[in-house]
Amino acid sequence: MKKTLTILAGFAVTFAMAGITNADFADFNHKGNSGTVSDNTDVFDILNHYYGSWTRVDDFLPNTGNTGDTAYYGYADGGTPGANLNVCSGYAGQYRDSTLVTDQVWDDGITNGIARARFAGYTQKFGYTTDSGSSWTQLFSVSGTGYGVSGSALVDLSGLTWAWVRAGTGATVYSEDALNQDGFGHMLTYQILTDKAGNSMKYKTWMVFWEDIDKIGDPTGYSKYVDWDYNDLAVEITCIPVPGAVILGLLGLTAAGVKLRRFA
Repeated sequence: MKKTLTILAGFAVTFAMAGITNADFADFNHKGNSGTVSDNTDVFDILNHYYGSWTRVDDFLPNTGNTGDTAYYGYADGGTPGANLNVCSGYAGQYRDSTLVTDQVWDDGITNGIARARFAGYTQKFGYTTDSGSSWTQLFSVSGTGYGVSGSALVDLSGLTWAWVRAGTGATVYSEDALNQDGFGHMLTYQILTDKAGNSMKYKTWMVFWEDIDKIGDPTGYSKYVDWDYNDLAVEITCIPVPGAVILGLLGLTAAGVKLRRFA
C-alpha cells in the first residue's frame, strides 16, 4: 500500500523534557579528522554536551564470531541486522520474537529529527530509505559546524519500516550495514535516558552518530580518511506519540507540508 508522507522541513520542534548511569559496550574515545576539518570532539563529548545519561543500542547480531563492537576503533564491523528498532517503543537490549533488537532497521512512528552536531569538512544530509536503498528521501541538509548547526524535519513514518541515510560529500551511507558499499557499520545509536538536569526524557529520544567516508571511497584504505570517529554528523531523533494531524493543528502548519524528492 502506498503511503503519503508529510514532512515539515527546516522546522525544529521543541519539547519539554520531563536515572541511570551511562552504559556502553566498550570504551569509545577515538578522536580524529574528517574531510578538511580537524576536530577534537568524540561521541561522548557530544552526548555529555546535551544529555545526562544514555545507553547504547546493539549494532548487529553477534553471530559471526565477533561481539558487535570489536572492529577497527571498536565499532566499524558490519553484521547481520537483528529485530527492528521501534522508534517509539523500542529500547536498548530489547528482544522482539526472541531476536535482539539492533539499530540497523527501524519501524513505525511519527518522528522529529534535528541536527545536533557536525564535526566534518564534508556537507551533511539526513534522510531515510524504505526500499533497501534503491531510493531515499531527504529530510534536511545541515548548515553550520560544531554545535552551531541547524537542520530539522518532522515526518510521519507510521506503519513503515526504514533505514536511516547520511549523504552529502563523502559517501552515501546507511544504518543498515549491508546497504553500505564497504559493508561496514557507519552509524552508532544511543537511547537517551535523561537530560542534563537528570530528568527522564518525556518522549522516546535517540541520538545517531555517523562516519561519512567508506572504505571504498578512501584511497588509503583505513589510515588517513576513514577515522571511524562517528562525529561527522549527530542527529537527535524523537518519537512524537500523538497523531500527526494534532501536531499540525497545534503548530498551525496544516498547509506547510512540503513535497520532497527521492534520490535514486
